[in-house]
Amino acid sequence: MKRKKYYVTINGIRWSVNGCAERADELEIDGDVVFGITKFATAEIYVQNENMSEDIIYRTLKHELCHAYLYSYGFIADSMDEEDICNFLEAYGERLVRDAKRIYNNYLKPGRAKANDRLALAA
Repeated sequence: MKRKKYYVTINGIRWSVNGCAERADELEIDGDVVFGITKFATAEIYVQNENMSEDIIYRTLKHELCHAYLYSYGFIADSMDEEDICNFLEAYGERLVRDAKRIYNNYLKPGRAKANDRLALAA
């Protein structure tokens, strides 16, 4: 069964958040496998949520959400200095962490996706 996606809207852009198995094709970049990736052109976030500790899954989700927030609000990370980063975190940091907690607890937490699939089948 294909996993359901979780959605988050950031500054009017609807991003899909997708949990992935270890070594999923979506997590490969130039032959290297990563824990997470954000695809700007399609507004998709992929996070490995199998065979990793809960801490690493949650940290990876927050990292990928940072990319999505920066993109959604028109920031280019390479051009930001320390003051820009501090201003960005002051403005959006709490919202980003709140979104991360909601997505992690309701979707990416190990065992959660299978429970959600069972609920979907029962409906």
